[in-house]
Amino acid sequence: MDGGLHGAVLSLRFALAVSILTFLSGSAAADPLQVETLDGEPVLLQRREQDRVMIVHFWATWCPECLEELPELVKGVSRCAGLGVRLLVVDVGEDRETIVTFLRENGLELDVLRDPRGRVWRELSGFGLPMNVIWTAEGRRVEVGPRDASTWQRELETAGCAG
Repeated sequence: MDGGLHGAVLSLRFALAVSILTFLSGSAAADPLQVETLDGEPVLLQRREQDRVMIVHFWATWCPECLEELPELVKGVSRCAGLGVRLLVVDVGEDRETIVTFLRENGLELDVLRDPRGRVWRELSGFGLPMNVIWTAEGRRVEVGPRDASTWQRELETAGCAG
């Protein structure tokens, strides 16, 4: 493969990796997602009636883009307190000790859930990290690829959080 074609293929792969996959509504979109706590207890993720929007952020400690996005997302959602915006952070494929050590070393105080085998992440069309599931009354939208602070601000404003 010549250099130009190879570069084009790599660019296309990169664009695909950060593209947005969208699917809305339908009964499957409302099904709860089962993950677990750091202690291994099962948790069903489901948008509650009082949630205007629920964001499920899939990440991993080894993912540099995740580490850039996560603080911006947490900061944005914290400005929406009391406005029906809920954030759930789900680590994909890592053990409890790796997650706890990472959170402690980076001074992060988050309630993290686990998808230890990446099953839920794969079921939601996960092919990259970070991945966000934006869940509203209309359905779920899955987005793969990092988002910056201004993108999250626009998303949260759309959800009714002007914070």
